[in-house]
Amino acid sequence: MTSPPVLVTGRQTPRVRSCPDYRFTSGPDAVAIYESTGRELDLWQKTSLDDHCAERDDGRWLTLESAEEVPRQNGKGEIINALMLLHLFVLGTQTTIYSAHEFKTAKESYLKIYALIRNTPALHKKVEYYHNSNEDTSIKLKTGQRLRFLTRSKDGGRGFTGDVIIFDEAFNLTQSSLAAVLPTLSSRPNPHIYYFSSTGKDTSESDVFRGLKQRGDPTEGAPDRSLIWISYSADPRTADPDSILSRAEANPAYNVRIFDSFIDVERKTLSEVDFMRERLGVWDDSKVAAVINMAQWEAIGDSESTIPLNARVAMAIDTSPGEAFTSISIAGRRADGLTHVEVIDRRRGTGWVVDRVQELNDKWNPAQIVLDAIGPVGALLPDFKVAGVDITVITAVEYAQACMGFVAATEPKVIFDGDGLPVHGPDGKPKTLPAQLVHINQSPLTNAAEVGRKREIRDAGGWGWHRRDSTDISALVSVTLAFFAHTRTNVDAPTNSLMFFGR
Repeated sequence: MTSPPVLVTGRQTPRVRSCPDYRFTSGPDAVAIYESTGRELDLWQKTSLDDHCAERDDGRWLTLESAEEVPRQNGKGEIINALMLLHLFVLGTQTTIYSAHEFKTAKESYLKIYALIRNTPALHKKVEYYHNSNEDTSIKLKTGQRLRFLTRSKDGGRGFTGDVIIFDEAFNLTQSSLAAVLPTLSSRPNPHIYYFSSTGKDTSESDVFRGLKQRGDPTEGAPDRSLIWISYSADPRTADPDSILSRAEANPAYNVRIFDSFIDVERKTLSEVDFMRERLGVWDDSKVAAVINMAQWEAIGDSESTIPLNARVAMAIDTSPGEAFTSISIAGRRADGLTHVEVIDRRRGTGWVVDRVQELNDKWNPAQIVLDAIGPVGALLPDFKVAGVDITVITAVEYAQACMGFVAATEPKVIFDGDGLPVHGPDGKPKTLPAQLVHINQSPLTNAAEVGRKREIRDAGGWGWHRRDSTDISALVSVTLAFFAHTRTNVDAPTNSLMFFGR
């Protein structure tokens, strides 16, 4: 009998968490007051509340700020609701301010918390009034505690003194909005600021939230211990938009409230960058999301690098979608044994390519000239045939090997002993060999390396560079293929042939 497939559900612990140790938290109180309304919280929501409500031994908040990023529709709003109920009914916080970027979001949040309180007699009987107008959207208890709902603007929140501020939609929190509200906490004895958001964008509107990430994310450097940072997101180095595991890693409500039937529609509708940001939590900041380690890429750059004139080389060509740009690249071994890669020509369109390749062929006499026939440059194959250039076809597996091998070649290699164990140096760290690649710091190539993303090649059991978006990565694809062809032909390859990658 065949066993039923295992249902993969969302990860209940954040991929990234930076929080000082603590012994006390009001998190269980937040869970209890929320669940008294007849609702239940997921495990990940409960553990997030523990961190957000962590306290020092003297009873003050563990940190002034705490921030959480999680993709849309997973249930961060329920965490916010639990916090509002906690401060309003349990902790006796005098004034709690909820701040949203848009008026409709603030109104919607008010209506949700109103319904929770109004339908829970034990809470409703403590309310003095509910205000729902453009001038005043708030809830006040008979004992004086208030919960206010504000829309962010240059002056939004100015003049109000609050003890706690909850910034929703923090990806759209600007410096001016923060400056308008933040001083309201300066005179309070035990203030706290919460930031909740989906992943930020590569725009100035996300500068505040990006700054929080840079302060709190351990992968960005030593974390700021005055900030709690929680991130539900896919690892930007391995994130695959079509992978169940990446979707489960980023979405704690995966296969609980969010299902593949909906995610697949998002995948088809959104651009690759938007899908990676909105559903997998991968920032638009390309250096963070890059497949290639950009710090290592910088380290293997050498503007003075050259290939000896008598070196055996390979050449590759690639064209971006819409034939916007075509890049021609070369790879060859330097005197020190490292492989030099270089974009030797890059121009708009394709009309110039055949003549230029023939010219470069005469100059370099490359062992092979390669291209990916499934991409836009494949349209030039008949022209190369007319020019008398032989064509060699390789498989999808070999193309995937080219992409994976190129990325691996940018990284140092750990040295292993005869038993397969890492060899350690006097400092206790594993010994490594240098990266195999060197490039000459060309802007088009570095820019392409920053934005290069993976696409799965299922039949090959690997991945290749994708071209779903309009961003030009022809420089990256061409050097990848040139490097691969060079490694294949460095010893005994035929000369003056044209290889194309057909899948």
